[in-house]
Amino acid sequence: MKTTNKSNRVFRVFGHPDSGLLKEAEKKGNLEKGLKALDSIWKRGFNYRDLLGSFYFSWFSYANGNVKEMAKLAGIHRNTGVLHFRDSFGIKSTLKLRQSWKNIFKLKISFPDKVKLLYDRARMKPRFSKEENHGLVNLWLKQIPRKVVRAHNVLWLMRKRESFDKISERLGKSYREIHRYRAYGARPASQKWLAPLKPTKDEWFRKGNPGRKKTAK
Repeated sequence: MKTTNKSNRVFRVFGHPDSGLLKEAEKKGNLEKGLKALDSIWKRGFNYRDLLGSFYFSWFSYANGNVKEMAKLAGIHRNTGVLHFRDSFGIKSTLKLRQSWKNIFKLKISFPDKVKLLYDRARMKPRFSKEENHGLVNLWLKQIPRKVVRAHNVLWLMRKRESFDKISERLGKSYREIHRYRAYGARPASQKWLAPLKPTKDEWFRKGNPGRKKTAK
């Protein structure tokens, strides 16, 4: 009986998310570090779509491999999560991934480092540096909207004086979608996430095509 009780206690510790990790993610300076991580990732030529694996692995780890709980926490449908693991990441069995996480869970390293270890062992791409991974994991646990991340991607490219032609080509999105991301980034709710970057409305709604050379009349 004692063994059973001990086993149950261990299961409860492993089986339920640690809300303290969310408080840890809210610590001062983590937002700035997360935005800096995005800068680094965009600079390496990746885009917001390349962060999908990080998003799912972070919430999968936080939910300790419970896909239903992961979906609830991440604000997605359970089947969407399962399909992404199978079709986008090539992971046919989340049960095996959960077992892998259970072994990693015991290690005395930080939660973001555990997420990175699980991510790397699953041979996920792209690979992120320790600093990039820490920044991303904390952003997800802070529950930054993914639409804000897309808006940040567009803002970063605009600040690099990329033309809308280039931005559209790089992100694989139409002009209309790019302008929709800009409008979303200018919303007050989005601005609280992007406040450290101090973007202005004039910057979001800048007329013309940044980066495009003017033709002589």
